[in-house]
Formats: sequence, C-alpha cells, structure tokens
Amino acid sequence: MKRKGHYSRLYEKKGWQWRLHFFEPSVLDHVKEDPNYNFYGNKFYTKPDAPIEPSGIQQFMWGRKADGSPCIAALQPHLMTLSYKDQLFWQSKELSPKDSTTAKIDRRYTGPMLYGQWPDTMSRYVAIHMYLIEIQKIFHPECLFPTLPEERPDFLAPLSFNQKRAFTKFMQDLYSILDIKPSVLATKIKSPQKEGYLKRNQKRNLISLYFEERGTLSKDIQKAIDIFKEINEWRAPGAHTIQRSEKDQDYN
Repeated sequence: MKRKGHYSRLYEKKGWQWRLHFFEPSVLDHVKEDPNYNFYGNKFYTKPDAPIEPSGIQQFMWGRKADGSPCIAALQPHLMTLSYKDQLFWQSKELSPKDSTTAKIDRRYTGPMLYGQWPDTMSRYVAIHMYLIEIQKIFHPECLFPTLPEERPDFLAPLSFNQKRAFTKFMQDLYSILDIKPSVLATKIKSPQKEGYLKRNQKRNLISLYFEERGTLSKDIQKAIDIFKEINEWRAPGAHTIQRSEKDQDYN
C-alpha cells in the first residue's frame, strides 16, 4: 500500500483547499542537485527512468518573509504530487505558523497563479534572460553571447542559501551567460580604436565604444557596463577558493 505524505493527509482531512504553504528556500537545493530530477525554474519532476518514487510539483512561487528574506510558497493541491519522502522533507522545511502568517508571495504571482489572470509583471531574473536573447538577435547569425542558453537557466532565481558561497556561485553562472565574444561585437564598430581593445581583450571598453559610436553612451549605460567588472571580481574568488558557508551578511 502506497504511503500517504503529510500534505496528502491534510487534503483527506480538510478537503480541497487553495491554501498556501511557505517554506525555507533551501527546500529546493536537494532537487537541483539530485540527478533523478528535472528542474525547470518554478516546477520540477522526477525523470521517467529515475530509480525512485515518482515525485514533482506543478508550480511553486517565490515570496518574502516579514524580514524581507526570500521563501518558497506552494499550494496544497500541488504539494500532494510530491512523493512520500519529498513530502516529509518539505514538511521539515515549512515555516512556523507564526512566520507563515506574515509571509507573502511576490505580487506578480497573485493574479496568474491564484486567479488565472494574465501576468502583468515579470521577475528581474526572467528579464535578464529575455533581454539577452533580444540582444543576441541583433548580431544573428553570429553569437555575441556564446554560452547563452535558449531556455532560461535555473540559477536565475533568488538565492536558496543566503551565503557567500551561494552568491559567488551565482556570479560564476551569471558571468558565463553575460560573457561576450569581442570579435562579434567588433563587427558592429567602425572606429579603428577597436583593434587595440581587441588585442588587449578589453571587453568593457569595447562595449563603451559601441554605444559611443551611436551617440547613446550615458552615465546609466556606463554604470551598467561597470557592473561586469564587479561580477568578475566576485567570480574570481569563487573559482579558486572554498567560501565560508555561514550566513554572514545579506547576499540577496
């Protein structure tokens, strides 16, 4: 006889409810790291040939605790599709009744996921990927971003663990999709100054020159370009050292 998990028993006891349950964001990490699961950003399922009990969740949502830190929310009917073992794990990560009372889902989920409305906002993480795809089209058939995937990568989401190690890993992954191929960008630049930048692999200067030629280089654009330097500075230590895992400041 198949064992029934915590959320399945709740359903039998209280009937169909659109009740939200809130969880620590670390509830997702074992799924991301387990090769038996396919993870899709806001849902996950066991692979068809996985040697474990079938499991998955149709939809989870990001939210915020009262202190502003992130949390995960899921509707009770969706939690029922988790396996017995996964329901036990999710139950162990559920926020206390007091914290759940003050937690809220991100506003963009309210209409689409609770009331079936069309979304009118998007996550900043979704926007990053969407804009990179549009920029990529400008240079087609060449690839300005050689490692940019067509589908939004799973790491473009709030940090599950609010730690330096998780943050530097995020920066590693972010740099990987933002990294440009200078020779492709140079095809859109006329100035001979580009040759020196190409020779010295000065990508940020090359980007600035691209906008300068078009008369659109502004303080805001230059500030955005300078962010590449900051990402790279965080990225480098993460590639060569093991960072402390304790929560020593707010990396979110």
